[in-house]
Amino acid sequence: KGEVIAQFADVLARHALGNFRELLREVTISPGMGIGLSSYGNRKYDPVTGQRPDENYAREIMQLFSIGLYELNRDGTPNRDGNPNTSPDPGEGRVPSYTQKDVVEFAKIMTGWDLAGVNPYGSDLRHGLDLTRSMEFHSDYHEDEIAEGGDGRAEILGVSVPLNAGADGSGLDAAIEVLVQHPNTG
Repeated sequence: KGEVIAQFADVLARHALGNFRELLREVTISPGMGIGLSSYGNRKYDPVTGQRPDENYAREIMQLFSIGLYELNRDGTPNRDGNPNTSPDPGEGRVPSYTQKDVVEFAKIMTGWDLAGVNPYGSDLRHGLDLTRSMEFHSDYHEDEIAEGGDGRAEILGVSVPLNAGADGSGLDAAIEVLVQHPNTG
């Protein structure tokens, strides 16, 4: 829809020359990303059905929007030896920037977000909605790990992030901070 494209263009224009952290957050909760990368209506783990949080956006925020597939040396060349301070590196291999475990953990952060004004949560009722508004956070659908007996934290790139961190209780800002602080992002 046109309003989704216009909203996304506004986000990019507003942050193009500004703070990457703010850009990444606003892109993450934009309705265009929610619809296009299946993050709207994402629910926490359900022990009855076995359904786990959707991992699509969690993978894309790392792979496409921030740290990329492989670690880089400080000069921007591929890191092949695990040391970002040496270059050129011998060999043909590359050091992955993240693992599948990082994707699973980041997916927990991406639960509880839905298009603004949708009722009930996760409904495919896009017609008649204001798709120029950022997605809204719903704590009832956000992963808390109670069903799994977990610790209430997501382990992303070796950093422990409380699932309920931040003013909105979503953990999103803390998870984005992990990506922003990653050497590939700098």
